[in-house]
Amino acid sequence: MVRDYEKVVDAQNVRINKRALTTSWSPPPAGVYKINTDTAFEGESVGMGAIMRDNVGDVMVSLGYGMRGSATVEVDEALATRLGVKIALEASLSKLILETHNLRVYYALMKGKCENNSFGSIIRDILVLANQCHFVSFTHVKKSGNKAAHIMAKLSFSLGKMRVWIEEAPNNVMQVIHSDI
Repeated sequence: MVRDYEKVVDAQNVRINKRALTTSWSPPPAGVYKINTDTAFEGESVGMGAIMRDNVGDVMVSLGYGMRGSATVEVDEALATRLGVKIALEASLSKLILETHNLRVYYALMKGKCENNSFGSIIRDILVLANQCHFVSFTHVKKSGNKAAHIMAKLSFSLGKMRVWIEEAPNNVMQVIHSDI
């Protein structure tokens, strides 16, 4: 019953906030880096992608990671977000806007809500990593504004392992990035 109640409340929040949702990628302020993350699914595998860009839309870091097995969409989306933040910090990017199209991940990060399950544990990890940043903000974008991260997630199935690109991304991802700007 509690789960059903939360779904109704979340659905009402979606209706209330629908006008405020961003529909396309927009650059962050100068000195801040935006991380877009996403997942894709293929059979029993999940692909994770992340794109980190600066205020003019240039790629600072991109990554793809494919793995066998999948939990739930929300858990996998949270894992992709955690991976994006971890790699951003390793690349010394510490002023971040974390942008996702998954409303459950977005609301959990905004509220600092850490459920007592695997999803909540991953959200807690993201918040701990976020505390290492000089600045962090959470935003939501509709799927149409998260295309580059989704293409990267789909590409990750063919990578075989985690791949990280510095100041570049694969060609088909770069095409989407250039159309965003």
